[in-house]
Amino acid sequence: MRKIVKSFINRIANEIMVIAKQKAPVDTANLQGDIRALKNATESSLAAVIGNTKEASYAKFVHFGTKPREIRPKRKKALKTKFGVFKKVNHPGLKANPYFKNAVDTYTNSSEFKHTKKAFLDNAKQNIKTKILKDFNASN
Repeated sequence: MRKIVKSFINRIANEIMVIAKQKAPVDTANLQGDIRALKNATESSLAAVIGNTKEASYAKFVHFGTKPREIRPKRKKALKTKFGVFKKVNHPGLKANPYFKNAVDTYTNSSEFKHTKKAFLDNAKQNIKTKILKDFNASN
């Protein structure tokens, strides 16, 4: 039975990963290309993890956004930008783009998820029925 659950979890994680890659914002495609299965479900650990690696260390800022803030130089007296030299800069913050959450929402509301759930339940039902019959026949 754990094998069936493992397969179900990994299938869902893979489907969500595909959708997250479609929903991730694309500038250089680094963020999108960095979305991976970080951990697959096994029969001993029925959990899967998808996300970004350290290659796209800014992923959390894109996903959760940032607050407006003041930026000051750390090692120099001023900040040099393409707009000039400044002692401080007011950063407006970043609006959150929760592409993983959006991918989960999209998938869980899809017909593919309904099909995957039905296939899982049918498979589990058959597995349980087979086990019961096997145990019943073994006891007679």
